[in-house]
Formats: sequence, structure tokens, C-alpha cells
Amino acid sequence: MAKSFPSSRSSRNKCPFPPRSCRYRTADLDHEIVFRTQNELCNQSSTVDPHDDEIDLNRQFLSFKYDGILLRHDLDGRILRTRELLKVFPTSLPADETQDASVREDLREKLRSVCDAFERLETARRTEAIRLLEEKKHFQQVKRNFLQTRTDLLNNIALAVHLATTRYAKEYEELDRHRSFLEKEIENIKPKIDIAERINNALNAKVSFVQNYGPMIDEKLRAEEAELAQMRSQKASLESKIEEMGSAVEEVLVKQDAARLEIQVRKNDLISRLEDKLQLLAIHRDERQDRRKHPIQHQRDFLRAQCDELRPRVEEFRRLNAEVSHLVAQNKIETDLTLLNLKTEHAKQEAELPILTKEQLREKLLKQKARREKKERDRLEKELRKKQALERNFERMRAQMKEADDHLKAQQNLN
Repeated sequence: MAKSFPSSRSSRNKCPFPPRSCRYRTADLDHEIVFRTQNELCNQSSTVDPHDDEIDLNRQFLSFKYDGILLRHDLDGRILRTRELLKVFPTSLPADETQDASVREDLREKLRSVCDAFERLETARRTEAIRLLEEKKHFQQVKRNFLQTRTDLLNNIALAVHLATTRYAKEYEELDRHRSFLEKEIENIKPKIDIAERINNALNAKVSFVQNYGPMIDEKLRAEEAELAQMRSQKASLESKIEEMGSAVEEVLVKQDAARLEIQVRKNDLISRLEDKLQLLAIHRDERQDRRKHPIQHQRDFLRAQCDELRPRVEEFRRLNAEVSHLVAQNKIETDLTLLNLKTEHAKQEAELPILTKEQLREKLLKQKARREKKERDRLEKELRKKQALERNFERMRAQMKEADDHLKAQQNLN
């Protein structure tokens, strides 16, 4: 069994072999190589593990800690040259060279232990090289799997972004069609608004006519009431005479009642005919004024009033259109931000790859995927709610326009 080198703290920086003056005086260059190799082993064993007081050098050689020794490729040649030197040494010495013989025997044993240590080191180096090669292959396989996974994730993300962009473009086209439809509806309503303004002007003219001729009718009614009061006074006087005259007075009263009823009927007839004539005169006057001004003046006035009523709705539609444009622009900005965040996350993943294990990397990717899916789902729900609100506003505006159209048709039917 090979001897282990002493490794106490006091002898760490010292070589266990005798100095140059005590060596075998006939040592050649191969001896110098052997001693230099032993000195290097001692120096490395004394500087690599300074925290351990008792170190077995043979155990350290087999513990795969000394990369400088494990990666040396000239150990085989040194081992062969050392074995050849051992064969050259004589096995017996004269009596007067006893001290040199003991030194030589000690050197032979130490060289044999060094050769054994070199063989163990070479075996350990080859074993470690095989293990490192297997780990390298495994790491390359893991790297290829990661690159394939990353490529798949990037492809899936690009596909999702493309699908979302296509869907948003379709939604924007649909909103644009709704806007064009509403603009056409507004253009179709403008003639109806002119008709409504014309009807409103006609009604205002009738109201002004009634307001102008109302005092005259009131004066006539007051005159008739005065006449009726006079007739009542006459009736009272006649009743007093009836009491005196008897049956003759009763006949006179009957005639007076009949005359009064006839007068009332004639008065009502005259009033109704007068109102009809006044209405006809007003209508003829309006028609003459319209013919002098413009043939569709009434329609223009009516539609102007309808325009005033629909102007707030048009403003609301413009506001909704601006909101739609803002939502489309915001959607584009959010898409760009999402792509930038994804690129940043992938850059962080590549930077953190050397310090993460396979399981940690898989968990991190799954968490990031879940967060992205949740964020995308929340954003889609928010956009869906906005779209539903816009559709409700459009439906309400369409119902209001339909109600205005029905009201206009009813006014036309009444006229």
C-alpha cells in the first residue's frame, strides 16, 4: 500500500523529499523532472485546501478537486520515465555506501508511491472526463429542448398576436360599417327634418292668427252678452206685464223663447262660418306667401326644427365615434406593449437560464404563461364590455331615430 504524504499545517509549504544537496548525486534530467513533479504536487496540496489541518494527499488526489492535475496530459510519459529510472537503480550497494543505499531505498519507495499516485490520478482524470462528457451531452440536450420550447412559445405568441390583430381589424371594420350606416340614416332624416320644420311654422302661423283675431271675437261675444242681458231685462219687464196680461203674455213669452233660440242658433252658425272663413283666409294667405317665397318653405321649417332636435344625437354619435377611434388606437398601443413585455421576459429568461434548473425553468415558464393568459383574458373582457356598451348606444340612437320618423309620419298624416 502506498504511503500517504504528511500534511500538517507546519509542513504544508515544505516538500517531504530531501533537498537537492541530499539527493542522489548522479541524478540526471529525468530525476529532476520526477522531483519537480513531486514538488508541484506538494505545493498544490498545500494551497488548495488551507482550511483543513489533516489532509490525506492520496485521498485528495482521488477527490477530483485539483483541476490542474486532472487536466494534465503528460502524466503517462512521466510515469513511464519514472519506472525506467527505478529499473536503473542497483538493488545492492557496497558496505561503505550504506547511507547512500538507505537514501536510495527511501527514494525508491517514495518514487513508487508517486507512480501509484500518478496512476490513480490518471484513472480519476479519465473517469472525470467521461463524466464531464456525459454531463456536457446532457446539458446540450437540455439546451436543445429549451431552445425548441422557446421557439414553440414564440410561435404560439406570434400566432396569438396575429389572431388578435385580425379579430380587432374585423371589429373595427364592423364599427366602421355601423358608423357609415348611421351617417346614411342621418342623411335620410334631413328631408324629414325640413318637413317637420315646415309643419311647425304652419302651426305657429295658426296660433298667431288665433292670437290676433281673438280680441275681435271677444268683443263680438261681449256685444252679444250685452244684447242677451238687454233681452233678459226685456224678458223681466215682459214677465211683469205677463202677470198683468195673463195668457196673452204667455203666448208672447213662448214666441220670445223661440226667437231667442233661433238667434242663438244663428249666432253659433255665424261664428262657425266666420272661423272657417278665417282659417281658409289664413291658409290661402300662407299658400300665397309660400308661392312667393319658396315652394317647400314649410318643409324646410319643419325639418329645421327636427334638425335642432336631432343635433344632440348627432353630437353623441360623433362622441361615440371618437371613443371608438380612441379604443382602436389604445388597442394598438396595448398590443405593442404586450410584444415589448414578451420580448423583455424572454430576454430575462435567457439571462437567468444558467442559474436555473430544469424544474425551476418549467415552473417559471408555466407561471409566466398563466399570468399572460389572465392578463389577455381580462383585457378581452374589458373590450367586450366596451363593445357591448357601444352597441347599446347605437341601438338606443336607432330607436330614437325610428321614433322621430314615426312622429314625423304621424304629423304628416294629421296634416
